Amino acid sequence: MKYPEALLHFAWKFKTYNQQALTLVGGEALEVIYPGIHNRNAGPDFLNARLKIAGTSWAGNVEIHRLSSEWSRHGHDRDPAYKNVLVHVVEQHDADIRDINGRILPTLELKGRLPAELFNRWEQMSMQRHPIPCRELGQPNALIARSWLDRMLSERMEARAERIYALLKQNRDNWQETFYQWFALAFGFHVNSQPFEMLARSLPLQILLKYTQSRFQLEALLFGQAGFLNEHTEEAYPQSLQNEYQFLKNKYQLRPLDAHIWKFLRMRPANFPTVRIAQLAACMAVFPGLLQSLVDGEEIPDFTLAQVAPYWETHYHFKRASQRSSAHLGKTSANILLNNVIAPFLLVYGRHTGQSDLVEKALDIFSKTKPEHNRITLLFKDFFPEELNGGDTQALLHLKENYCDQLRCTDCQIGQYLLSK
Repeated sequence: MKYPEALLHFAWKFKTYNQQALTLVGGEALEVIYPGIHNRNAGPDFLNARLKIAGTSWAGNVEIHRLSSEWSRHGHDRDPAYKNVLVHVVEQHDADIRDINGRILPTLELKGRLPAELFNRWEQMSMQRHPIPCRELGQPNALIARSWLDRMLSERMEARAERIYALLKQNRDNWQETFYQWFALAFGFHVNSQPFEMLARSLPLQILLKYTQSRFQLEALLFGQAGFLNEHTEEAYPQSLQNEYQFLKNKYQLRPLDAHIWKFLRMRPANFPTVRIAQLAACMAVFPGLLQSLVDGEEIPDFTLAQVAPYWETHYHFKRASQRSSAHLGKTSANILLNNVIAPFLLVYGRHTGQSDLVEKALDIFSKTKPEHNRITLLFKDFFPEELNGGDTQALLHLKENYCDQLRCTDCQIGQYLLSK
C-alpha cells in the first residue's frame, strides 16, 4: 500500500501506527514523547517534537515523506531550514540521506506499522464521488461536529476580515465607504460580485448620500453608472431615469461602466443584476447611514421592508415587460445579507474599535438567523444531528470550499474522527 503523504502526517500526528519496540533504520530505540506542532507553512512538517533516541532526549523537528529519497529530490539536503530535523519519518526507506551538514539523517520507517484499515478508510474517502468525501463513513460525533463548525465559522470570519481590511486600506481608512462597497458587493451574489464592486467604486458614497430621500434618483445614479441607461427605450420610467442620470452625470462628472460586464446567462430572472440594483437602491433609500445606525445600537435591519419601484414588479430588465412578480428582497435574500454582510462587518468593526457590544451583536445575528438552503448546504443535510442556524451554514460553506473540495480530510476534525473510528 502506498500511503499518501497527508495520511502519513495524520498517522504521525495521532500516533495511529504500531509503537511497540520502535526503532530507527540504524537499530537505535526510538520513543515518541510528543510528535510536534503540525507546520502547514514552509519548512519541516512538524516543529518542536520531543523524542528519545537510544535513551537520550532530544527536541527538534520532523520531516515526513513517502520515500526516503524524496528528501534529496525536494532539495532539503541543501536547505538550511531543515538543518534541525531530528528524524526523517517515511513509509519506505529506499536510500540513506544526508542533511545540509553532511550528517546521515536518522530515519524511521513506518512500513508494516501502519494499520490497513486506516488506508482502506482513506481510500474509500478519496475515491468517493460524493462532494463530501467522508459522507459515507458514518455520522460525526456531535461534540466534535459542533466544535468544528465553530472553528469553520471563525476561519470564514478571518477570511472576511482580510477582505474588509483590504478594502479599508484602499479607501484610506474610511469605514463608511468601505461598508458601502462591502454591502454593494453582496448584491452580486457571487456571479456579479465583481461588477457590483466596480459599480460602488465608480460611484462614491458621498454622492449617493445626497439622494437617499429619493429612490428614483438613487436608481438613476446606480443604473446609469452600471451602463444600463444607454439604450433607446419607449417606456416612460427608463426614459425618466435616463434624463435624470444625464443631469447627475454631468453635475458630478461621472463615467459609467460598460454594460457588457454584467452577467445574465443561466440565471433566474429574479437574480438578474438589474433586479439586484433596484433592490440595492431600495435598501439605501430605506436604510441610509446603515453602518452608523448599527453602531449607535439601533435594531438589526429588516431588508424585506425595502420596496423596489413599481416598474420592477413587471420587469426584469429594461428591454421588455414580463409577467407580474415580486421583485422585493425575500426573507432568504435578507438572511444572506445579514450573514454575509452585516454580521461579518460588525464583527470586524467591533474588534477593531474595541466595542464588544458590536461583536456580541454580530454573533447574535449568526445564532438567530435561519440556515441558508442552497446546493452546498443541502449536501450536508442530515449529516449534522442538531438544528443549524445562519452562522452554521456560513461554516458549512467554508468547510466545503476549503476542506472537502481540497480533500483535506486529515486536517478536518470530522474527517479525523471518521478516519480513526
